[in-house]
Amino acid sequence: MLDQILRVAVAGNPNAGKSTLFNTLTHGREKTGNYPGITTEAKRGLWHDLSLFPAGAPRVELLDLPGAYSLHAHSPEEAVSYRVLSDGAPGSEAPQALIVVVDVMNLERNLFYALQLLELGRPTVVALSMTDRLAAQGGTLQLQRLAEVLGVPVVDARRDDPATPKRLADALVQAMAAPGAERRWIWPDAQVEASFRDLADRLAEATASERRGADGTLGWWLSSQVEAGEISPATAPLRAELDALAARYFTGEPGVPARDQMARAAIEARYAWIDRKVAPLLDLPASAESRSDRIDRVVTHPVAGPLLFLATMGLLFQLMFVGADPLISRIEEAFGALGRWLGGALPQGPLNDLLVNGIVAGVGSVVVFLPQIAILFALLAFLDGCGYLARAAFLMDRVMARVGLHGKSFVPLLSSFACAIPGIASTRTIERENDRFITILVAPLMTCSARLPVYALLLATFFSDRPAIGGVINQAALGLFLLYFLGTAGALAMAWLLRKTLLPGSRPPLILELPPYRLPRARDVWYEVRERCIGFAKDAGTVILATTILLWAAMTYPRAPEVEARFDAQLSALHDTAPAADAPLAAVAAHRVQVLRLQQERHHAVTERTVAGRVGHFILPVLRPLGFNEQISIGLIASLAAREVLVSSLGVSYGVGDDEESQGLRMALRNDPRMNRATAISILVWFVFAFQCFATAGAVRRETRSWKWPALLVGYQTLLAWVASFVAYRGALWLGLGGP
Repeated sequence: MLDQILRVAVAGNPNAGKSTLFNTLTHGREKTGNYPGITTEAKRGLWHDLSLFPAGAPRVELLDLPGAYSLHAHSPEEAVSYRVLSDGAPGSEAPQALIVVVDVMNLERNLFYALQLLELGRPTVVALSMTDRLAAQGGTLQLQRLAEVLGVPVVDARRDDPATPKRLADALVQAMAAPGAERRWIWPDAQVEASFRDLADRLAEATASERRGADGTLGWWLSSQVEAGEISPATAPLRAELDALAARYFTGEPGVPARDQMARAAIEARYAWIDRKVAPLLDLPASAESRSDRIDRVVTHPVAGPLLFLATMGLLFQLMFVGADPLISRIEEAFGALGRWLGGALPQGPLNDLLVNGIVAGVGSVVVFLPQIAILFALLAFLDGCGYLARAAFLMDRVMARVGLHGKSFVPLLSSFACAIPGIASTRTIERENDRFITILVAPLMTCSARLPVYALLLATFFSDRPAIGGVINQAALGLFLLYFLGTAGALAMAWLLRKTLLPGSRPPLILELPPYRLPRARDVWYEVRERCIGFAKDAGTVILATTILLWAAMTYPRAPEVEARFDAQLSALHDTAPAADAPLAAVAAHRVQVLRLQQERHHAVTERTVAGRVGHFILPVLRPLGFNEQISIGLIASLAAREVLVSSLGVSYGVGDDEESQGLRMALRNDPRMNRATAISILVWFVFAFQCFATAGAVRRETRSWKWPALLVGYQTLLAWVASFVAYRGALWLGLGGP
């Protein structure tokens, strides 16, 4: 082994179990998934238990490569794997060894990629996954014979076996100690291979100084040249010789270029070798219908499947609202108590106002929705881990086919429910540019988690106390479901429009593997929820905190001391007329409402003279037809940094949490005569469609390499949001929802 660090790439097909194995060996937190496209970049992690290796062994760095079907990049995702294997991950050298994960239930297809990796001539271990499923179906595989055929160690790497890390460590030590053996490229016959060997040897000399990771073997270069068609400055002079050899041996199919025939022959030769050498080692008896097949008869049924999908999503939102409400109340009480304590402990002045009405009120108004976000991602992680999300992709493909979206668009769009930025990044799995750009342009319409605090605030304020529909369905939960549905429907409609206008093209079929149903590991669900919650908390502590401070300053200066003094005198007089402790509850409640409304009038009058107030007044004529007031217009500007900042903006604007009389932001909104259910619906619809995140525009610019597409995104989303909000507001008023 090496003296300091050993870099090992974990490679394999999508769904083979790479990321699960990576998490097991590193105790990492990378997301595992049941459909292609989850991993779009190589992830790093250190082998957790080095005691499994001999004394004095170096650190072992693992690289979790994106799933790939071939060594040659047919998609941006496969290109990442190719670059890492060739040149290494950013900031490090190419991996010195490989762990190739092979799903025994899909042995032939998985071994095609494994053979390409073996041709690189690096120390390699083949890790077999899904062996527990093979055993459950009464199948067997001759591991020792398979190792002899492949020429590398082969180990059983089932995910729930505690001995798996030890077996892999021993096999890796064995592979590193074995003498290097030349990996011969599998050709249709020896004569063809011999004719190419001289060309490969000369290319090895030409590329010796050009590539750090390539070893110039016959398989490495000819595979890339024949199947991927890559040309580098060193290989270009030899390209004519390659074409001449192709024309010499592959001319049997008139009208088909010799190079295409040669590529096909190379692929067919590998599969023929697998069928001849490996297939006899696998005994998989024809079994009765499996449990997953029986479940899929219902889950993927053309009628029952979509109904079950809608019911599942509806239950998810119901659980999210009902389960999180008690925790939200506790967090609200905690931040309210913190604000009152700071307000009493610090002398009155700008610092007191910043801490209480700026930081505590603003950040606290966002953090209270952390329980709902945690529940949402826990449920999504569970559905992912048990295999249901792959079925959802299959079901949604039928819908997306009608609007011209590629089936692989489901994964980026689903990822955008968390955040549009990783969703946009995961479009790299889509091969064709027009399909990819359409997905990028509609992904921000999916309801990301940053909108959730806004939805939760308005739905809880204006709809949660309404009678349940049919005595069962919570109106706020139904509203959240409809908002998610509206965003999804809007994304599909825009995809159809873009396909018919700016980005035309045919839609290729979806090829998707449906994994077996299995209970997800609690650790994987916990890692996913913790990662999301930590990310949300970091946003609350960085972007939202910084935005809140800037917003507080914009809403505080320039000061209007004469206005503040007038309202303070009125508040003091109102406090002097407070009912006695033994007064009727109705009188006490009425007095508190008076105090709250006077506080709101004070904030409104003071804010009008500040920088934020003047900006709000400037854009208000455009937003007034939507039912928006000054506080909302100011919040929309602030939310360009992050959508959830609208909540903290309203918390600052309404000055919640600064004294014992404050009942929180929800009470402040409920008692504002300018706010009602029609206004709330208009705001909600605006946030469904509007562009409100500069980071998303940056992600679009990075993926499309042009500012044209971000500009189109901002323009069409803003126009769509205004029209939709106007229709929603007028419709709500017509239905009589303009009252409290």
